[in-house]
Amino acid sequence: MNFIKTLVHITAQYSENYGTSENPHWKFKGGQIFSLYADADDFMYGEEQCVKAIKTLLDKQSNTKFRYEYCSHELIFSDITALSTNLFEQELEKEYAKG
Repeated sequence: MNFIKTLVHITAQYSENYGTSENPHWKFKGGQIFSLYADADDFMYGEEQCVKAIKTLLDKQSNTKFRYEYCSHELIFSDITALSTNLFEQELEKEYAKG
């Protein structure tokens, strides 16, 4: 049986090590979004196992200089809709003008 793969966005905290591998000093540097395709049923019926697998993948992306820590995930069932940057900037200018 073939399953339709669903886009999964994974939000992770990105940190850099300002210390050494023996004496690390981690500083948060923002977020990172990862994506993968998976069977939505895996997340619906085995979310705990999916999160553990994601954490393992993020650990494999990390090293002694930087790391990624799992924050959350979201299943994306439809196409992503882009908003206009120009229209956003116009609306933002209006908001600033209001004071």
